[in-house]
Amino acid sequence: MLDRKDPRVRRVPFMTGRPTFNETRRVAGRLATVNLNVVEEEEPSRPSVDEDALSALVDTNFIIANKTMPAREIQEPEEPEIIVPEPALHAAARDGDADAVFALLVDSRADPTEVYKGKVAYTVSKDKETRDAFRRAMARIPDAWDWMQGARVPSALTPELEAKQAAKEAEYEAAKKEKEKERKKAQKKKKKSAAAALLAKAAEQTTTSTTTTANAEKKSAALLGQANKAVNDRREQMVRLDTRATRVFFSLDLVRSLAPRDSTTHAAHDFTLLTQARAAEARLAAQDAARRSNVGALGGATFRDSTSIGGGSNST
Repeated sequence: MLDRKDPRVRRVPFMTGRPTFNETRRVAGRLATVNLNVVEEEEPSRPSVDEDALSALVDTNFIIANKTMPAREIQEPEEPEIIVPEPALHAAARDGDADAVFALLVDSRADPTEVYKGKVAYTVSKDKETRDAFRRAMARIPDAWDWMQGARVPSALTPELEAKQAAKEAEYEAAKKEKEKERKKAQKKKKKSAAAALLAKAAEQTTTSTTTTANAEKKSAALLGQANKAVNDRREQMVRLDTRATRVFFSLDLVRSLAPRDSTTHAAHDFTLLTQARAAEARLAAQDAARRSNVGALGGATFRDSTSIGGGSNST
């Protein structure tokens, strides 16, 4: 084993990665490689070569890598491009001229298998009507060309097949129109139902509003009736109070006028009646004040008054 103090052990003068076997191989190969960069300066005249120095340089162990100049590519003259005109059948198919396509195939016997820019005339057709012209020509002259493999025409379009196809398309259109009609009818019915529901809701809201208004009017009338009744009751009570007070004072005056003034018994009785009259008057005043403080309650209040004069009683 080697010691770290061995002079043969030196540090690697560049960065290394993890100590793996591949990294060890890379470090060993880089350490064993010598790179010599030679900078050549261009001079107007090349100096004479010293043969001795050149032989000494050859004897060294260094390998000088000289870069070779890339060889110049010899450009060959381009051949002129040959422009092939587009066949008439391809042009008519690309333009969508179905009548011209049928005339060229049937009358002029144009070749439908001819290839132009990698495509036959059928594959460059513009629309379905142009492709149907190829199929009609195939039905008219089926043995003239290799229609399916060479011309890529899928099948012949005979008059019977064309009539059947037209009937199928008409049936499809009729079914489509019927479906559209049903859809519009259902949509109209739906709108009508929505309008009816909206009207019913508006009518219900109007009825509710009318009922609420009527209830409010009834409640207001009831409250007004209660207020009028309270006013009338109060008025009657005041009339009864005034009548009672008048009757009490009239009775007192009558008693005073009939009682003899020189009689001691009548004097004492007069004093008693006067005391009772004053007490009755005080009670009436107190009740009147209580009634005034209680005014404002709907329905009014019922009072019972009693006044005793001369040991008797008077109730209202």
